[in-house]
Amino acid sequence: MTREWLSLSHRFGKCFGLLKKEKTNWWFYWERLFPVMLLMVFLLPVDHFSFLCFLPGLLFLPAASPRFRAILIWLLWTLLSRLWGPFFPTGLLDFLPESMILLAAYVAGRYSQEGKSWWQAVMLALALILFLIFVQAYAAPPYPSAWASPTDPVPFRATGAGLNPNTTGLLLAFLMPILLAGWEERHGVLKKRERYLTGLLFLLTFPALAFTFSRTAWAAAAAGLLFYGGSKKRVFRLRWLLLPLLAASFFSALMLRVQAPWHSSTFQYRWQIWQETWPIMKKYPLTGVGKPALVSYLQATSLGVAHLHNHYWQLTAEKGMPALFIFGWLVYAYLILPFVRKNKLGQLSLLERGMTAALLGQLVAGLTESIWASPLLHFLFWFGFALLDGGN
Repeated sequence: MTREWLSLSHRFGKCFGLLKKEKTNWWFYWERLFPVMLLMVFLLPVDHFSFLCFLPGLLFLPAASPRFRAILIWLLWTLLSRLWGPFFPTGLLDFLPESMILLAAYVAGRYSQEGKSWWQAVMLALALILFLIFVQAYAAPPYPSAWASPTDPVPFRATGAGLNPNTTGLLLAFLMPILLAGWEERHGVLKKRERYLTGLLFLLTFPALAFTFSRTAWAAAAAGLLFYGGSKKRVFRLRWLLLPLLAASFFSALMLRVQAPWHSSTFQYRWQIWQETWPIMKKYPLTGVGKPALVSYLQATSLGVAHLHNHYWQLTAEKGMPALFIFGWLVYAYLILPFVRKNKLGQLSLLERGMTAALLGQLVAGLTESIWASPLLHFLFWFGFALLDGGN
C-alpha cells in the first residue's frame, strides 16, 4: 500500500512539474510579445481586440494587491449599476469591453514594474505618432477640415494616430511628464543613450502638442508638468512651462486659441450638452443609465455627440453618483496619499512622480473632456495606476 502511494505521489509530482514547465514556457513567450502588444495598443487605439493578448498575464501575476482589490470594487459597482439600471440588459453591452481594457491595463502595468520593455514600446509608438503629426502639419493644412472650422483661428489641427486632435493631444500630455522623468532619472532602468532619446522625444512633443490645437490637452500638460516640477521645489524645472508661452508669442494662432476659452463656441456647445443631459441624471442618480443608453440619447437629440465631454459628468450619467464617490476614493487613496507619504519620506522615484503627474493631468483634462472616451486613454490611465502599485 505504501509503495503504491509513493508511486502515485511521484506520478502526480511529475505531472505537476510538466504543468509548471508549460506555464514557464507560456510566460517566456508572453514576455517576448509584450512590447508588440503594447505597441498595438498605441497604433490601434480604437480596436478592443488589441487588449485581449494581455489577459493571459493574469495567470502569472503575484497575489492580488490592495490596488487590484480596489479595481475589483470598481468593476463590481459597474456591474451592479448595469444590473439595477433602467435599461437592463442592454446596459451590459459595454461591461465586457470596459472590463477587458481595465484588466489588460492592470496586467500591463504590474508587469512593467519589473522591466523596461514598456519604455521601448512607448518610445517607438511616440516616434511614429510624432512623425505622422509633423507630416500632417507640413503637408495637409487644414487637415482634416472637420476639426478646423472657419470660426476657429487655427490653420489646421493634427490628429495623429487617434484620428482626433483632442485624443492625440491628451495622449501627448499624458506622456510628457513620464518622458521628462525618464530623461532626468539617473539610476533608473534606462541606459544613457535611451535617456537622451527620451529627452529628444520630450522636446519634440511640445510642437506636436501645439499642432493639435487642443486647449484641454494643453491644460493637462501644463498641470502635469507643474505638478512634476513644482512638487520637487526646483525652480529650474519650471522652465519647460515657458516653452509653450514663448511659442504662443511667436504664433498668433496659438495665442488666439487660448484667449477667453470660456466664451468660445466649443465651451458653449459643451455647456449645452451638460444642461440637456441633466434631466436624465436627476431621474437615475443611483445607477445611471449605462453607456449604450446614454450614447443613444445623445445621438437621438440635436447634440450629435458620443460622450459628455466631462469625465465626472460622464461617470455619473453612466454609473450613478456612487461611481463618482468610488472613483474619488481610488484617486485619493491610491494616487494622492501614497505620493504625499513617499514624498515626505524621500522614497519617491522620478518615474513615480512623473506617472502620478501624468494621471493627475488627465484628471484636470476630465473637467472638459471624457478622458475614457478613447480605449487608449482608458487603458493608459489604469496602466499608470497599476504601475504605481509597487506591492502596496
